[in-house]
Amino acid sequence: MSDLSQDALTQLKRTHSVGVRLLAEHGFDAEAPEVAIAVERHRWFWRPSKIKVLLVAESHVFTSDADFVIKTDNAKLKTFGRAGATPPPENFVRLVYCLGYGEPAILKNAPVHHRNPGTENYWEIFRRITGEPLQSIGESGSNLENRLRWKLKILRRMCRQGIWLLDAAVHAIYLGNNHRLPPDVQRELHQQWWGGYGRHVVESCGEPKIWVIGKTVFNCLNALPDWHCRGWIYQPNYDANVNWPKLLKDCGQ
Repeated sequence: MSDLSQDALTQLKRTHSVGVRLLAEHGFDAEAPEVAIAVERHRWFWRPSKIKVLLVAESHVFTSDADFVIKTDNAKLKTFGRAGATPPPENFVRLVYCLGYGEPAILKNAPVHHRNPGTENYWEIFRRITGEPLQSIGESGSNLENRLRWKLKILRRMCRQGIWLLDAAVHAIYLGNNHRLPPDVQRELHQQWWGGYGRHVVESCGEPKIWVIGKTVFNCLNALPDWHCRGWIYQPNYDANVNWPKLLKDCGQ
């Protein structure tokens, strides 16, 4: 478990600033820089000490200013975590590494009708690459404790196996409610990521085996100079088997 390094933070702020200008040119509001930083702090909290496999996805989901005032109740998480363990970041962001995403029962200050579906399909990816058994991960309910223990177990196992998830943009591409940024804006955000923060982080990982989640993301990245990866798998809501045997082998399964 790591903290966002100062060099990475500097690159993140620069890349975010360039993206803000791009989004404004196309009439889109950008998330605050504090959101981008919080997203990466959640990600870096689960960064393995030695990275063997990098999964590179499209982006986190748009996190509004109203979302960002919500906190994860770490006092509740202590019930499910290990005694004396460092708690994860408190800020709520729409990223799979944020344990409050998809778990309204462990949030503080959330409005009554706050929409928080989480990203169940990414937990299925994590489950498969770690060899964990199936677990119900629907809405919070009577099996909340079992589900959170299961999620924490998977994240710890990913750390031990050296598997880390990155996003190929520091701005959200999926805006929620079936709205997305246009393809040309997405391509440019991926280019900005690789030209700044993304390249810095990937190069800091040594020589991991890189896999891309999503064929569109793969096509965008594969057109960039000095980008290399092992292959791609479909986004979780599409065909779940294409290229999986090779990925599972790389993950030790």
